[in-house]
Amino acid sequence: MFEKPEVPGGQAGPLIRAESLAGGLPGLLHGFTGEIPGRDLPALAGEVRRLASLAGGRAAPPPVLLAQTHSAGIFALASGAAASPAQPVPGVDGALGSAVAPGLIAVRAADCVPVLAVDGEVGAFAALHAGWRGIAAGIFPALLGALRGMGSGLGGLRLAFGPGIRVCCYEVGPECIAQFPAEQVESAVLAGGGATHLDLVAVLTRQAELQGVSTHQIEILPYCTSCYRSADGGHPFASYRRSRREGTSMASRNAAFIGIVP
Repeated sequence: MFEKPEVPGGQAGPLIRAESLAGGLPGLLHGFTGEIPGRDLPALAGEVRRLASLAGGRAAPPPVLLAQTHSAGIFALASGAAASPAQPVPGVDGALGSAVAPGLIAVRAADCVPVLAVDGEVGAFAALHAGWRGIAAGIFPALLGALRGMGSGLGGLRLAFGPGIRVCCYEVGPECIAQFPAEQVESAVLAGGGATHLDLVAVLTRQAELQGVSTHQIEILPYCTSCYRSADGGHPFASYRRSRREGTSMASRNAAFIGIVP
C-alpha cells in the first residue's frame, strides 16, 4: 500500500499537475482538479478556465468540452470549430490538439479515469475520459493510433492517469470483465470475499504496453476518488459511487484540462 500524499490546496483548491507533462510543449497548460459542484456545463467550463489561468499564470481560452458518451470517439481540434461550453462536441470522449491547432480541452469525471497526454515528437496534446466502457471500446488505443497517424513513433509520448476510482473501491460484475480481452485484464482483476474488483489504471497500463508504450512514459496519480480523504477528513474529489452509497448529490464532477495558449 502506498502512503497517500496530500492533495495540494491553495487559492485554486485541489489542483494537481503531472511532472511527466511539464515542459513537454511550449505554452502547455494542464491540470487535474478536485470537485467542481453542479452539472451546469458553462459554469464548469468557467471554473476550468479560471483554474487553467491560475496554473499557467496567464489568461486561458474557454475549454472545448466533450459529450462523453463512454465511446471510443476522439475529436481533432484541427478538424473543425470548437464547440461552446453549452454545446459539447457530440459522440466523443477524447480530443486531440497540436501546436498548430492550439486550444484548451477539458474532460469531466466522477470516478472514470481522466487521461492527459503530450507527444513532443509531433507537438500533440490530448485528453480522454476513460470509464470502463470507453476503455473496453478502445478509446486509449484509438488515441495512440491517431498519434501514429500524425507521424509519432510514440517514443516521445508522456501520459498522466489522473484521480479516478481505484481497485480498492471499484467492485464490478462478470459482465464488465467479459467486455475486455483476457490479455488486458489478467493482472487487473482482484477477486475475494465474494466480490470482484477491477483496476482500470492497470488495464490502461496494459493497453499501453501492448501498443509498445513503456510504463516509464506513464505517471499515475494515486488518488482514489471514492475513498481518498485529505488532512481535514474531507473528500476533495467527486465520486459517483460514493455519492450513491451515501445518498448525496451526484451532480459534482472533477475535471482535467490540457492545452496550448499562444
